Amino acid sequence: SAERRRECPKPPSITSLNISHNHLGSEAPGGLTLLRPLSHTLRCLNLSHNYLQAQGVAQLTSLSSLSALEELHLEGNNLGPQGAAELTSLAGLRVSALFLESNKLGPGAVSTLGSLSALAGSLASLSISYNRLGEEGAESFGVLSSLTRLARLDCSYNGIKAHGAAQLGRMGGGGPLLGL
Repeated sequence: SAERRRECPKPPSITSLNISHNHLGSEAPGGLTLLRPLSHTLRCLNLSHNYLQAQGVAQLTSLSSLSALEELHLEGNNLGPQGAAELTSLAGLRVSALFLESNKLGPGAVSTLGSLSALAGSLASLSISYNRLGEEGAESFGVLSSLTRLARLDCSYNGIKAHGAAQLGRMGGGGPLLGL
């Protein structure tokens, strides 16, 4: 039995994995089931700049076994408005920080960010900067009110003006808002 234990290697204890700036594409997330051995240790996963697009985000359900995951980076993946709607694929995760910068979400995507309600019990920090949301997008920020633990919202570099900032102020919660 002792000899048999030597044959079974101990699973790695990696807590942070950065596989950003590669060429994973929209087919990759389903293949991320290979991360299962890290399911109890992986706290931070960086998939940014991999051209996942909306189709890739829809496949992120393969991450549901990552019970320790707290921080997920999806920056620069060309998600577009459809990708924002596909964020329901994150249901089951306990992510407290989600980074969606530079994904070409556009003004219409904000209303679909209600799909993040699957993370309502854990999401404390959301970064949606550099997404060309503008005034029209800011008008829809009320959909984020289901995120009751949200304390930090970064919506910088989105062309939001005074009226849009007022919409953000109506969200309440008292958490810091960064760089309007």
